[in-house]
Amino acid sequence: MGTYHAQPSQGTEQEKMDYALNNKRRVIRLVLLWAALYGDLLQEDEAAMAFLEEFYVSVSDDTRVITALKDQLPELEKTMKQIVSSHMFPFFQHKVLLQHFNTSDERTQKRQPIRGILFKVYCIDHTYTTIRIPVLSSVKEVISAVADKLGSGDGLILVKMSSGGEKVLLKPNDVSVFTTLSVNGRLFACPRDQFDTLTPLQEQEGPSTGTVGTFELMSSKDLAYQMTIYEWELFNCVHELELVYHTFGRHNFRKTTANLDLFLRRFNEIQFWVVTEICLCSQLSKRVQLLKKFIKIAAHCKEYKNLNSFFALIMGLSNVAVSRLTMTWEKLPSKFKKIYAEFESLMDPSRNHRPYRLTVAKLEPPVIPFMPLLIKDMTFTHEGNKTFIDNLVNFEKMGLSSIQASRQKAFRLEIMAELQQQLLIPKRLSVFVPTCSLNKPLEGKLPRTKSLDGNEMLAAFGAAFNTSVENIRILQIDLAENVKQPVRMISNTVRTVKFCRSQPFNPDASLANKNHQDVRSYVRQLSVIDNQRTLSQMSHRLEPRRA
Repeated sequence: MGTYHAQPSQGTEQEKMDYALNNKRRVIRLVLLWAALYGDLLQEDEAAMAFLEEFYVSVSDDTRVITALKDQLPELEKTMKQIVSSHMFPFFQHKVLLQHFNTSDERTQKRQPIRGILFKVYCIDHTYTTIRIPVLSSVKEVISAVADKLGSGDGLILVKMSSGGEKVLLKPNDVSVFTTLSVNGRLFACPRDQFDTLTPLQEQEGPSTGTVGTFELMSSKDLAYQMTIYEWELFNCVHELELVYHTFGRHNFRKTTANLDLFLRRFNEIQFWVVTEICLCSQLSKRVQLLKKFIKIAAHCKEYKNLNSFFALIMGLSNVAVSRLTMTWEKLPSKFKKIYAEFESLMDPSRNHRPYRLTVAKLEPPVIPFMPLLIKDMTFTHEGNKTFIDNLVNFEKMGLSSIQASRQKAFRLEIMAELQQQLLIPKRLSVFVPTCSLNKPLEGKLPRTKSLDGNEMLAAFGAAFNTSVENIRILQIDLAENVKQPVRMISNTVRTVKFCRSQPFNPDASLANKNHQDVRSYVRQLSVIDNQRTLSQMSHRLEPRRA
């Protein structure tokens, strides 16, 4: 509302009136777009409903004085009626796609949109109590439900336990904690004085034997296809707002990010599946066959534009527990080594993951994107930019998708692979340089943020590294025309997700009619070891370090 009512402090009366009119029109258009995109969800938010009512009243009052606003009032009235109707008759509910993933029998249950979940919370003696609780429940409410089941709950705390024994004490106001567990993570409730004595369950260790006997009989294409269908189900249930809640902290909204949590969890699950199967395979020849199998599956996932599974598979093969198996990789045929090298090049993080971004830019929807990178983009934008400036929303952070630097000269600054590429526009440059060590003879570091003009930039680097400008060999400045540099803004990431889902996923006709129930069940019930230390120890037992 502050932006809507903002008034300029300078200018003639006519200029002030023109500014106010244009400003109000822009805000009305923004609110209409916001309501059109999230209208069905706004009825769940009392603050949003109160804002819309106040905004509508303000615009209505202004139309009596500013006749130029009357043309926008009918559309605003129509939008308000739709939302108020939805608020009075809330048939729409945000789907939450959940899997009961704590025990093997529950893992086989079909995923379906539900509001409450049946979940096991363990005690210090490894017994458990089962509770049914809404997805959005806070830790305090979970503890209360557990206490009711146990008959007493004085001083209970809720702890998140990983398979490696790492414990995290959850805060009372944390919400929807069930879906934030690691792949083999569990929730424990215990008195506060028993926190240090908690130990992980034996089942959290994961499988002791691999599934290579079953796995090798399945077609790589069938596996990739069923994985893609499953990933699409998960991705399609992630609402764009969950990205915002995840970035800004869902506790600030008291909203769930359950679908996003499960989608990100699936990425980790696939990574550990690759490492687990290879490290549980004692025969060298079988391990080579597994490498070939996973590379084939990755190729088919890429063909299906399932980039999330594709990257999870390649990152699994790049895991140190697998990459160190020299004897295994040496026996891999050169054809597969070449394919794997090409896949690895797409993971190159230099220049802000440029190879991946160029590949994605050429794809048409439907696409299942590499979700961890989208999360990274949003987090970087959020932490690197203020949400409010002078008590007004920073629309450059929340709304802009790119900076058009056409017809302007721009500097591109490149400092080795470790440093972040930025667009620097004269006369004033805002340089962000992550703190890092540089190779000698350059010694010293730039401040994390420093403002300087174009003529001062080289001098600043020279001073920071205690050398003359001529010796800064790693510094390159390209003066380019018509440069466009994307800015990782919140709305840009949301648009990416919407674009990827703008077309429905069309099943492969050659595979859709086949009965692959065994493959379907297998990819949805992966059993993995998610303890990196355990996997590394297994890897060293397979191929001890050479002297």
